[in-house]
Amino acid sequence: MDQYKLIRNLILQYLEDNLEKLKDSQEEVVREILKRLQQEGYRITPELEEYVSQVVSQNANLIKTLITRSAFLATQYLGIPQKTKEVLREIEKHEYPDGLNLSKRLWKRQRELKTQFKTVLFRNIRLGESAKKIAYEFQYKAEKRPFEPLTEEELPKLVQRLRDTAKGIIQGKEERAKWEKLIREYERYIRQRSKLGTYYAHRTLLRDLTKAVEKLSEKAVESAVRWWAYEKQLYYLNRITRTEVSNVIHLSILKETEKDPYIIGYRWELSPAHGRPDICDHLVSVDFGLGKGVWPKDKVPRRKPHPHCTCHITPIAGDPKNVKLKNKFLKEHIRKNPQVYEQWVYTRKWARDLYRKGVPLEEFFKNSPLRMKTREEMKEWEKKAELIKVLGVNQKAGVKVGDEIEHPLYGIKTKVVAVYKDLLGNERVLTEHAKQHVEDEAKRDKKKWQRETRTWGLERIGEILESPQRVVYDNKRDAFILLRRHRNRWAGVVIGKERPQYIYTVQPMSGKFNPKRYITLYERAAEE
Repeated sequence: MDQYKLIRNLILQYLEDNLEKLKDSQEEVVREILKRLQQEGYRITPELEEYVSQVVSQNANLIKTLITRSAFLATQYLGIPQKTKEVLREIEKHEYPDGLNLSKRLWKRQRELKTQFKTVLFRNIRLGESAKKIAYEFQYKAEKRPFEPLTEEELPKLVQRLRDTAKGIIQGKEERAKWEKLIREYERYIRQRSKLGTYYAHRTLLRDLTKAVEKLSEKAVESAVRWWAYEKQLYYLNRITRTEVSNVIHLSILKETEKDPYIIGYRWELSPAHGRPDICDHLVSVDFGLGKGVWPKDKVPRRKPHPHCTCHITPIAGDPKNVKLKNKFLKEHIRKNPQVYEQWVYTRKWARDLYRKGVPLEEFFKNSPLRMKTREEMKEWEKKAELIKVLGVNQKAGVKVGDEIEHPLYGIKTKVVAVYKDLLGNERVLTEHAKQHVEDEAKRDKKKWQRETRTWGLERIGEILESPQRVVYDNKRDAFILLRRHRNRWAGVVIGKERPQYIYTVQPMSGKFNPKRYITLYERAAEE
């Protein structure tokens, strides 16, 4: 997963949550329509038509809201909130093959849904009335005395009337199966009546069948309402919303990276949900000289090639073999878009805890390919996180080499001769006075190992600070010492507690640390 996949996942999760709420609201709409129909004896009143019109309009507005909100989220996560309106304008002005843009298509679809509701419901209400009429006619004829048996020629006509009534009107296999079962019951009963000519034996069955017709006709109306609400309206809402939100994400990534000098193109990647072959298979197979499926900036499609397309693009930074350039791009991208990477870190509890302790955001990620580090890879930072409390992280010294400053202890004027970074990214300053002090001490040290270790440490201050094997707190001098082993001894860079950006001295130590004086704050898992 990379930061762009994370952004897609976050936005698509937001979208699916809202579409699920829409689905729940559609159930309320179905219940309200059926309630009104029952109250009005299954008549389509002007009030019902107005209610349906409002529902359709509200859902169309919801589409626009979801698309707008998704554009806002995408541009926010990508660190380009100023591009939100640009993305929405480009989405809006795009014309489909039929010449309609998003607004016109929504308006057209609203009209179609309103008309379709009335047509479908009217047909199913008519179905119920026709079926009941047939049942009543047959019941009246069957209960007349003397009973007149139906001929073999008349039988198919009666049964076919029931079948024709339902044909092409009932929506859904389940309801069709119920109608066919009912028709078979009628056919069986009619044949028995015609042969036996009895009256009382089948009168109860006939009435039960008549009630079944009435009940099934009501079910057919309910089925029609649900078919309109879900298979037509909800399907359309889901289809256009998912398609346009996918385009919003696609376009936002282009807007964020198209002027970035580090980005040379975009890799088109098939979605795991990509099933049957389509145009996307061509998009991932083209080769413009940047690698298979990598599109140059000026040639990459600005929209998804078909509805419901779940494939995606990934920006490519520089020469795929240039790791330094990729790492530079990663750090720059994290700096510009911290909220995206924060969301990524929050997906793991252990990572979230470390981040809250102050571990820098960029330390959680690796490039080539871009991914979040595992907990095992962050073991060292679990130890370093305790150091952040006392040493800070990524702090700037506020001075540069050549600046004249006041010595933090003696108040004398001295120049900055070097600026280093420690293991937490904090800047540490070596002054001319401190350097001279270490050189003088190396000459005065009585023992050879002390002189060698102090001199060795002075030459490698940057290495000791950036990759210490141990960090201790000196209770007596109220200072911190960052140590690396030299042969069987230790060289320690001493920084003061009250002014930790300044290096006080380089100190040789034998390795016999008095636990009452030296408190170990950090120790490398593996000594070098």
